[in-house]
Amino acid sequence: MESKLATYNVTAEIKNIFGVLDISSWFEGIGIPYTLPVQAGVWFLVSFFIGFIGKKFFKVLFVSALLAGTVLFLMDYGNLIAIDWPALQATFGIPVDADATTMVTSFFTWIKDNAALSAACLFGLLLGCKVG
Repeated sequence: MESKLATYNVTAEIKNIFGVLDISSWFEGIGIPYTLPVQAGVWFLVSFFIGFIGKKFFKVLFVSALLAGTVLFLMDYGNLIAIDWPALQATFGIPVDADATTMVTSFFTWIKDNAALSAACLFGLLLGCKVG
C-alpha cells in the first residue's frame, strides 16, 4: 500500500526562515548601514536576551530540548520520519565528511576571525545571565 503522506521539505523552510531573518537587509531598508558596531550591538542584544531568558527558563528549555531530541531520534530510528542528514549539514554549511575535530577547528577559527562580534556576544550572554 502506498503512503499518502506529503513530503515536507524542512531544508527549504530553514533557508526561507534565514532569508526572512536577514538583519542586514532590515537595516539597509531603513537607511542604516550594517557596519561592525551596529552588528556587534545586534549580537549583544540578541545574546543578552538569550542569556536572560535562558536563566529564567533553563529547566523548561533543557527538558523540552532533551524531550524533543529524544522523540525525533526515536521517530527516525523507528522509520516514522526520515532525516536527510547530508541535506541538513549542507543547510548549516557543514561539510558532509566533517568530523568533530574539523568542526571544533572551524568554530575557533570563526571566533578568531570575528573577535569583536564574539566578545559582544559573550559579554551580552554573561550580562543577560547575571541580570536574569
